[in-house]
Amino acid sequence: MWAGRLATVAVALLLGFLLVAFRGEPIATSDQGVFLSVAARMLDGDQLYSEVVDNKDPLFFYSYAGALWAGGWRGPFALEGLWLALAAIAIALTLYELRAPRAAVVTGFFLYPLGLTAAWYQPGLSMLGALAIAPLAAWLWLRGQSIAAGAAVGVAILFKINLALVAGAPIAAFLLLGASDRGRLRQLGHGALGLLAVLGGAAAFLAGRGALTSYLDVLGYNVHYSGSLNAPGPLDGVRHHLEVLRGFFVAAGRWQAPAALAALGVFVVAAVLGWTRGGPPFRALAAAAAAALVAVLTTIALTALWNHHLQMLAYPAALGGAALVAAATIRFGNRLGVVAAATCILFAAWSSVKHEVAAGVSARAWSADAISVPADELEKARLRFHPSSAQVTYMVFGGNSENAHAVFVEDPFALSCRFFHLYPFSLEEQFAETLACGAREEPMLVLVTLGFFDDRAAEGSWGTFVRGARRFLDTRYEKVGQAYPGFQVWTRRGMAS
Repeated sequence: MWAGRLATVAVALLLGFLLVAFRGEPIATSDQGVFLSVAARMLDGDQLYSEVVDNKDPLFFYSYAGALWAGGWRGPFALEGLWLALAAIAIALTLYELRAPRAAVVTGFFLYPLGLTAAWYQPGLSMLGALAIAPLAAWLWLRGQSIAAGAAVGVAILFKINLALVAGAPIAAFLLLGASDRGRLRQLGHGALGLLAVLGGAAAFLAGRGALTSYLDVLGYNVHYSGSLNAPGPLDGVRHHLEVLRGFFVAAGRWQAPAALAALGVFVVAAVLGWTRGGPPFRALAAAAAAALVAVLTTIALTALWNHHLQMLAYPAALGGAALVAAATIRFGNRLGVVAAATCILFAAWSSVKHEVAAGVSARAWSADAISVPADELEKARLRFHPSSAQVTYMVFGGNSENAHAVFVEDPFALSCRFFHLYPFSLEEQFAETLACGAREEPMLVLVTLGFFDDRAAEGSWGTFVRGARRFLDTRYEKVGQAYPGFQVWTRRGMAS
């Protein structure tokens, strides 16, 4: 028994790290660079949200910081191999607990990590941890460990609060199908206890570090960010969010959207055919898949802005694929069930790797040296003007083009103003706070990242902010460094020579 379990874990780890090696190229630019910089500042002692800020949830950043500490700048990307392994094991445990046929369990084991790394996958982003934990919560619930299941949902929320419905939907299906009314209330109470214990503990931890109010502000900002489509009304916003889903499948190829609809139709037929003959275990599986799909589509309709937000579709796809295989096995026997399983797994494998036109490029990226031009320019300015300073204060004007600067600068650097990346859709109070912080703290150096002084600065609150930053620099600072294609470093007047 233990040999089989260890073999399963070994296969899951092998699968997870192979997928990461060929699909998870380490990236020190764009949003991933921002996350790396936040994690680096946390390791240097800054408090998350109150002293360095991004709009992602706390466990995502604490896991990023831990991986950065353990494995260097590539560590957070290697961590995704563990998340994919956990996803495979957790969904297999859930299917096993549902007494699904072995072919269906194997299908889920491979389908979920392959689905998570399909065309919507971008390495180093914020959904994977929560999506790996979601089926673990479902398994704990099926095991009768309602408190632990609620706690697992809480942990998933602290990784990605947007996925609260997705993590809880299969449990809701099990709850409705499983127990008597009295039993449901008891299970629900226990689950709520576990959930509240985790969320309450997290709130107390953040409050103790002076960051709870700042995190609540981040949650408010995320509501603003999800609605940043300039839609005139709520229904228009929903249509815009769903357009991300439609646009993804249209761009993926003319057959992709019909194939997705056909797969959904096959699942519905399989669920109807298996509902009677499959008994309670199959009904629970089909209901969990349907509930997860409804939760995912609802979440997409309320929050999706980018293609990588569609990664959550992998969860209902894996459950639905397993249900299809289970129905085929129940209805037509083990041989056809194995054929259905092989078909699902091969299709998922193809979907995962078909866009990797040069898998070797991703593999080689794991040994390539990282280049952060902003960090190099800051270091040059430090060595020129403050070579013996125990602390060199600095701030940043720019967006997500800072290229993980905080990872690659030396220890003396101390961030003076917590917003080191802002955008045209950021809040006016964030702009005002950043300008006021610069005037108050007067950091020794100011980094301006690529694109800050571009044509987006023409009008609106973003334009006002950029012009204010320009006045701040022109009146108090001198430009002492510039690097292609648009990075600048400024130092306080009187320090330049």
